[in-house]
Amino acid sequence: MTPLVEGGYLYIAQPPLFKVKRGKTEKYIKGETALEDFILEAAVEGLALKPKGAKTEIKAQQLFKMLKSAARFQGIIKRFTKRRKEGEIAAAFAMEEGFSADTLKNSKAVHNLIEDVKTYITTFHPDIMPIEFSTDNDAEHDCFTIKGLSKRDGAQVETVIDWDILHSPEFQELRQIGMELKSLGEPPFILKTDGEGDGAAAKVNTFNGLINHVLELGKKGLYIQRYKGLGEMNPGQLWETTMDDEKRTLLQVKVEDAVEADVIFTKLMGDEVEPRREFIERHALEVAYLDI
Repeated sequence: MTPLVEGGYLYIAQPPLFKVKRGKTEKYIKGETALEDFILEAAVEGLALKPKGAKTEIKAQQLFKMLKSAARFQGIIKRFTKRRKEGEIAAAFAMEEGFSADTLKNSKAVHNLIEDVKTYITTFHPDIMPIEFSTDNDAEHDCFTIKGLSKRDGAQVETVIDWDILHSPEFQELRQIGMELKSLGEPPFILKTDGEGDGAAAKVNTFNGLINHVLELGKKGLYIQRYKGLGEMNPGQLWETTMDDEKRTLLQVKVEDAVEADVIFTKLMGDEVEPRREFIERHALEVAYLDI
């Protein structure tokens, strides 16, 4: 096997995960993200969105880009939540324009920040209220640490906003996308079909609700088939998706660090159970996409 890999002869086929059909039109789609893009892009045609207090509507490609950003925003929130934190609390802090490292160094600024976050969450995410906020001293960075204690499914959840979280790439991305979304407009959103009056429109109070509503609109009349493997495809589908060298996608297998690759392979595929369990427990929450 090693000579095959080193010679660049080993490839892995990339068959589609979905086939979608609307009317007589069929399309193969590679994965979850591409499927969401397909549904959203089809759904926004003829839709108009008016954020709170806005005079102009957001339509077509601008609306699609906004929904894509909102989907990324929600994805990061879910990653926070997977770590037994309340993602919506982190998002509320990220949406505060004046929040910076200097804020954490000033007790009055921290107090005002917490009050603003409470107002935001009470308005848009009342389901996670009440939240008990407290502060601690961070001697290492000479600033304050904010803790939010909430409940989820009867269990207490502690969400910490501190110097390290503020400077983490994940929070910075959440903040960047949050500011982009905020510049386009804030909830509640009025969503309507182009040309309809406000009386026929839907009112959506959160970005997550907006995405879900538009996805439901896009799924109307759409048949979605998910493939669990190539064995579910008939010969014609196999040719169209995987065998036709004019259309297929192949990934070349490369080994950049043979020693590290051997260590990982032995750990995950070897006879020893404990190293494999430790690896899974350590990295489980880092998984962004899992297909079983």
